[in-house]
Amino acid sequence: MGKKFSTSLILFLLLPMIIVFITESEITIDNITIFQFNDENGNIYDGSVKIENEFYKLYGGEVEINNSLLYYFDVSTNNLVSKGDVYAYLINNNVTLSYKIDIHDNTSNYNRIPIVVDSSDFKIKKYDMYRYNNSLIKYNFLTECSWNELTKFDKAFDEISKNTILNFEETNETAQLYISCFDYNNKNEEGNYILGKGAPSWYNDQTKTIINGTVNLYKQSEAKKCIKYPVTEIHEILHGLNFAHVDKEESIMHPGIGGDLCTEIDEDIINCINSIYSNSEINCNNVDFILK
Repeated sequence: MGKKFSTSLILFLLLPMIIVFITESEITIDNITIFQFNDENGNIYDGSVKIENEFYKLYGGEVEINNSLLYYFDVSTNNLVSKGDVYAYLINNNVTLSYKIDIHDNTSNYNRIPIVVDSSDFKIKKYDMYRYNNSLIKYNFLTECSWNELTKFDKAFDEISKNTILNFEETNETAQLYISCFDYNNKNEEGNYILGKGAPSWYNDQTKTIINGTVNLYKQSEAKKCIKYPVTEIHEILHGLNFAHVDKEESIMHPGIGGDLCTEIDEDIINCINSIYSNSEINCNNVDFILK
């Protein structure tokens, strides 16, 4: 294609942190935990840490996180409990490396956590499955969308981001997903309403890198049963991420969603996305792909 593509890798990092100060009457939690990121040669990384959809920028390879964002005290068990996953997004020469840091229950009082990143991880050139080269996917609206459509897309991106390692960011410049909203109904050859379309548009077969994809949304007057959950928007975004239809009615990728089916994003999709955008073993049961 005559273009050079940067690549990224998502590395799952498990930190078995089991340091808790316990007395007969109380558990003490340090106020701040410092996460420190560098490679085996001591070189530091730029980037950010994400907690509950909020980003905290690294300075000098470090970020200070208030422990109230990481833990809460469960009075019923007298233990510290983690509030959820922590993600780190590291940047080196236009390559994004993403960590999922599991903060386990009953773990605190590490006031500094050093995380050593293997610099060779940034040199991976080819993927096992078709995917975008970063876990941060930018999107651009090519047409005007109504307030209701924009709200549903916001909820759809939030829902995928909340459940997977992916993150999304709107841009007016070059994007990975290009979205269009059309104020008319669309039907297929059988005369059934099509609520949307999505697919990868430009991709590199050698590296299995998806460069960009499209998401089209049509008038949804027939989709009256899925008002509260953005099932159609998630379905079409997943098409843009290379997911194809499946026959399983419990899956959000069933072709009948949006009418009688208002399925939420399912574990098969979540597990597949997280495995594709990491260096872990591929876990894509009960899903299918547009590009194979």
